[in-house]
Amino acid sequence: MGTPVYMDIDEAYSIVQWHGEEYGHRNLWGALNSMEENWDDLDSMERAAYKEVKRELERELLAVRVLEDDGQPD
Repeated sequence: MGTPVYMDIDEAYSIVQWHGEEYGHRNLWGALNSMEENWDDLDSMERAAYKEVKRELERELLAVRVLEDDGQPD
């Protein structure tokens, strides 16, 4: 395995956005799905960006779920 790639979230989003534009996707989810589908063709920076953006989205979604949970059944 290669050396781990570290980047800030802004750089990661920029790389994912670039990938999406290259493959004709105009939204984040389309870009991420495209990256998953083309994983073997991604370089280490693109893979690191994908992982960082996915982690950030998962953290944000979890935070929203926690904030919305009022402890009462829906």
